Amino acid sequence: MVLVVTIAIISAIIIITSTVITTDYQELELTARCLKGVEQEKKELRHFTESLQQTLEELSIEKKKTLEMLEENENQLQTLANQSEQPPPSGGLHSNLRQIEEKMQQLLEEKLLAEKRMKENEERSRALEEEREFYSSQSQALQNSLQELTAEKQQAERELKAEVKVRVDLERRLREAEGALRSLEQGLNSKVRNKEKEERMRADVSHLKRFFEECIRNAELEAKMPVIMKNSVYIHKAATRRIKSCRFHRRRSSTSWNDVKPSQSFMTSQLEANSMEELKEVAQRLSRDQRFRESIYHIMATQPGAPSALPPGGK
Repeated sequence: MVLVVTIAIISAIIIITSTVITTDYQELELTARCLKGVEQEKKELRHFTESLQQTLEELSIEKKKTLEMLEENENQLQTLANQSEQPPPSGGLHSNLRQIEEKMQQLLEEKLLAEKRMKENEERSRALEEEREFYSSQSQALQNSLQELTAEKQQAERELKAEVKVRVDLERRLREAEGALRSLEQGLNSKVRNKEKEERMRADVSHLKRFFEECIRNAELEAKMPVIMKNSVYIHKAATRRIKSCRFHRRRSSTSWNDVKPSQSFMTSQLEANSMEELKEVAQRLSRDQRFRESIYHIMATQPGAPSALPPGGK
């Protein structure tokens, strides 16, 4: 059945989609944790860079003071040299200046490394943000797809339920039609004729007529609305096969069958007539035709697998 296969396919797709959504959520959580770690490292590097900058500024001030002191010593040295006095030693200031410059160079290198690391973190943060947006967008799209698939599955299940209901109803009506057909056969084969049996045969003919007319209407509706009725094709085909298996579809060899209608079956006769009055007239003529009843009985008896006696439950 088409709907059963459709439901199975949708269910498999739902399982796959759910698995992909779960994987995407896991990737999204991992990306969020990585992004959080990168942001934390960026914050620490920012504080470290600010600390280095502050230290460099302090060393720069200290260096400036040392240079001023060296310059002052140079001036004193020049003055004392003119007065032939012993100049004070300035080796300590030169040593301090050299240490300040080395420290500043080291801090500058650390600052450059920290800035480089911050730049890498910025790029990594952008990449992780894009990855998070991708997984988030994909997860949302898959979630929407999952909702649509779930709705389609529910709709298919409702259609399947309705189709099963229609099929059960059709099977019931087919059994009723077959019962009416057996009852009509019994009435036609009966040698005893009375008003009650004739009324019963008329009722059976009317029941069969309504059943076949409903099948025709369903066939016309199916032809006009193929998209809506596509899932009912199997039911209608099965019904058609069972209708065709009715025992009135054999060609009759006697002249009384040809007198009714130039057709191969009672079914096609009443269909081509397209007139309820004509159908009633045909049914009455058939019920009064002894040769037709005998021919029908012969056809029923010679059917493959036909019972030797009348079917049980016939009227």
